Amino acid sequence: MVTTEAVRAVTAARNTLKTKLEQNSLRNKHFSKKISIELEESPIYCFQ
Repeated sequence: MVTTEAVRAVTAARNTLKTKLEQNSLRNKHFSKKISIELEESPIYCFQ
């Protein structure tokens, strides 16, 4: 069972990373986009 707190923590971490990726230079744009897509597609794992 995935707790609400765990989901919130993962979502917050993803949003923070996404914001940092969006602030990257144009030189890193393609790489950042690739990471963002992988983050969106990755499932949330929670071990209890």
